[in-house]
Amino acid sequence: MTPNLSMRKDDHYLSLLISGVTKRRTETEKMTDDEGKFVGTKKTDFFSSVIRVFTNEYGVTDLK
Repeated sequence: MTPNLSMRKDDHYLSLLISGVTKRRTETEKMTDDEGKFVGTKKTDFFSSVIRVFTNEYGVTDLK
C-alpha cells in the first residue's frame, strides 16, 4: 500500500502559520547582572507558544 503524500488542508495551513510566525516573531532583551552591568542579550522566540496553542486546541502532540 502506497502512503498518501498529499497534505491535508489543515496541515497546509498549520505549516504556513508556523513558518510565518518563526520568521517574524523574535524579541531581543538586554541582560544585566545584579549591579546593572550589561552582560549580553537574550532572544525570545514565539514559535513554542504557537505549538502549545495548537497542541492544546487540536490535540496534536507530534509538533517538534
